[in-house]
Amino acid sequence: MPGSVLTGLGWGYTHSVAPGTNLLMSMSDEIQRNPQTLQQAPLEVLAVPACSRRVEGKWRPGMLCLVTPKAVAASGGAPTFSCRGDSGGPLVRNYGSSQEELVGLTSWSLGCGYKDTPSIYTDAAYFSRWVEAARKAIRAGAVIRVGDTASSR
Repeated sequence: MPGSVLTGLGWGYTHSVAPGTNLLMSMSDEIQRNPQTLQQAPLEVLAVPACSRRVEGKWRPGMLCLVTPKAVAASGGAPTFSCRGDSGGPLVRNYGSSQEELVGLTSWSLGCGYKDTPSIYTDAAYFSRWVEAARKAIRAGAVIRVGDTASSR
């Protein structure tokens, strides 16, 4: 799946922020605000070895790593990324078509859209068996515990 271009959607901040700095302030020292309209952006899946290097070894199974698509960067387009306020938002294949497919959920990043720092998403396919087991086990009014994802794969 590395190299695939997907669409991320969210209501998060839209200006770049360097890792380890205040997310409320953009790189141009502007106060960040959530947009008034839902944002959508193309994002390209990055291979695991490159991702792990770029997120300082914090990559784990069940994560997807996404960056600004090469074509967007090569044409001088603005970086695309997720940021504060996007968490839990969808990452979709075939966005806007009758064949849309949820691929992931916005999770975290080290900064926002800064150089080659990726956005990290939870991989929906990785957790699909666990979600299905939880769906089958759930009972109204009951608290349940579903085994960890490693044992359900």
